[in-house]
Amino acid sequence: MRRATHRRVEHSVGPLVSGAYHAGVLFYLIACVTFPTRPSPPPVVEVEIAECEPFELDTVPLSDDLNNTPDEPRIDPAIEGMPPPLEDLPLFENETPPEASPVPLYAAQRFRLPTVYAQRATPALRKWCLRRHLGPGEADAVEWAVLRGLRWLKANQRSDGAWGEKAEHRVGLSGLALLAFLGHGETPASREFGATVEGGLQFLTERQSANGGFEVLDKPGTYGHAIATLALAEAYSLTHAPGLAEAVERAVRVILAGQQDSGGWDYRYSKWRRRDTSVTGWHVQALHAARVAGLGGRDVDLSLARAGEDLTGASEPRRGTFRYDLADAPTSWGITATGVLGLQLIGRADATPLEAGLDSLRTMPCTWRQGNWILCGIYYATQAKFNAAHRHTARQGEWTRWNALFPGVLAGAQERDGHWTPPANETPYGAVYGTAMAVLTLEVYYRLLPGARPPEPRIAARTEPGLLPDDVPIRFD
Repeated sequence: MRRATHRRVEHSVGPLVSGAYHAGVLFYLIACVTFPTRPSPPPVVEVEIAECEPFELDTVPLSDDLNNTPDEPRIDPAIEGMPPPLEDLPLFENETPPEASPVPLYAAQRFRLPTVYAQRATPALRKWCLRRHLGPGEADAVEWAVLRGLRWLKANQRSDGAWGEKAEHRVGLSGLALLAFLGHGETPASREFGATVEGGLQFLTERQSANGGFEVLDKPGTYGHAIATLALAEAYSLTHAPGLAEAVERAVRVILAGQQDSGGWDYRYSKWRRRDTSVTGWHVQALHAARVAGLGGRDVDLSLARAGEDLTGASEPRRGTFRYDLADAPTSWGITATGVLGLQLIGRADATPLEAGLDSLRTMPCTWRQGNWILCGIYYATQAKFNAAHRHTARQGEWTRWNALFPGVLAGAQERDGHWTPPANETPYGAVYGTAMAVLTLEVYYRLLPGARPPEPRIAARTEPGLLPDDVPIRFD
């Protein structure tokens, strides 16, 4: 009998163990379905977009025509293989740098970003801006073209942080290259491009003399000074690095001292009768960036107001053009677009010369091979049309038509390694110039917020270093 009982126990153990095992597996599967494991959240960059006082505009929300997605992309994506979708592109978020640089280029962990630059702050915001104006395939192609251009600039930076073969052009070209990176939201703390941006900023700050100038102020040096000031001012807004603030202040004093009584600027900061719309255009951009950064004080506002008078005096409203220099000097599409954008940045959004200039730009061709200063003209006209479309509903059709052309023209001219060779009479300035200007133009969708009034320079109202009341707080965790 004991043997029979022993056999019954032996035979019952196996089923009991098997049943317990399967019951445990079943309970585990039910638990996984009912209570799924939550992955740890990724690092988050918190962006608080503050309300910004707009220009006095008669705008309404953008019409559906501006946001419609075409059935077929206007850009051929087969530039260097198929571009990856925006979702698959690496997100180059800012991170704390491993060590400090000789000139302090890094801000504290929490600082404020001017509203004008808010849309470039994160990959998500840039993607939203692209897809607001382009179809999915086009948006991917534009972002891919920008990244390829930035990577070419990174690979072709000199060991001293500068760009350019000719020494007399290096300050201006380095400023343009830096602006292309800054327009994409890159800073010295960025993962892929941080060292590149830091090297460029170090070059400019080390090149600046005690009186604020960056080089001999000859013909190219005048452009170079304005472009370098523009780059450093934007860099300060994106980093709030104290060393950059001082450099911008010194550079702005040179610009203010070089302004003519009529309100414009000329080569070598000459005060003679000649004035120059092209030179004035870059100086207006530089002072606008300084005003956005809260640097330069009330003198910057007064200087921009005088520059507005100069550009207005250089206009011919009946023809819808702006003169290059003297009254009988020939004009071009690029010069007219320069005058229009200058008045927009100054704040004269409804000025008669501005509206007449926009009317004439309706017939501006978008081509890569014909005309003088083609790339420069496309750079200015794209910004001017983009701003106008966001300020007046009547101008949205003009932007829609232009937006159907310029991305494809620029993407089609990009070389296989990512650079652009500038066309026609801009060729002597080289691939760095062509690449930087093309990238800046393609960044128009998020580089500057249209219709946002820059903050007034209220230096006394700062609550902590580098903080302005109208700025947008950003925190890096």
